[in-house]
Amino acid sequence: MAEDIEEQLVCLLRSKKFSLQLDETLLQDNDALLMVYVRFRRGTELTEEMLFARRIKTDVTGLSIFEEMKGYLREKNIPAENITACATDGAACMVGRYRGFIAYLKKPVPTVFTVHCIIHREHLVSKNLGGRLQQTLSHVIQVVNFIKSSPHQDLLFHQLCEENGEEFRNLLMHTEVRWLSKGNCLQRFVTLWDSVVTFLPSAERQKILEAKGDIQQDLRIRGGYVPGVTADNSERFINA
Repeated sequence: MAEDIEEQLVCLLRSKKFSLQLDETLLQDNDALLMVYVRFRRGTELTEEMLFARRIKTDVTGLSIFEEMKGYLREKNIPAENITACATDGAACMVGRYRGFIAYLKKPVPTVFTVHCIIHREHLVSKNLGGRLQQTLSHVIQVVNFIKSSPHQDLLFHQLCEENGEEFRNLLMHTEVRWLSKGNCLQRFVTLWDSVVTFLPSAERQKILEAKGDIQQDLRIRGGYVPGVTADNSERFINA
């Protein structure tokens, strides 16, 4: 089924203009993984799909990333000229003037429009927030870690969420190295706020209630540029 879905996507890309979004990341076994997404117009709507995810067998350089991308396009008979734009992070292997991926891509596709991925920019901004906002996030992380400190605790919280008819049953862990982590962690925390407050022992509950004002302020500021924090969730939490 997966191969059939990929083939349908490839057939579309052979005859359509599309944009790329690339990211490479280092896995725990020190292998590099290249992920490529495509966006194109289907009828009156913009469609975004994952094109492929492949391990890079050589060193992670602009040339090796380009060769991996070029090899896939050649293998699937997708014309490189169909690429209209490309978004990457600001790593040297991507945007290096002479040896970055973009530099190599512009040789066969000189008219390609390139942009620094907005999600990566959001991540860079969120790493340099003021001390108060970082302290607010630490309140949330402490509560998440407390609830997930043991399988038994996590199971009890899961059962409470079921009893309360919550949309989700688990809180999400936070990690600095993932672009979407801050927004996803905070979004889930806000969504499950009522169950979180009910679950905490009195001392911890008092601490998080006292921090609610700071978390509200954090939501107003982060909500503008940290992915995952929606207006509906923010309003629900603020009015709780």
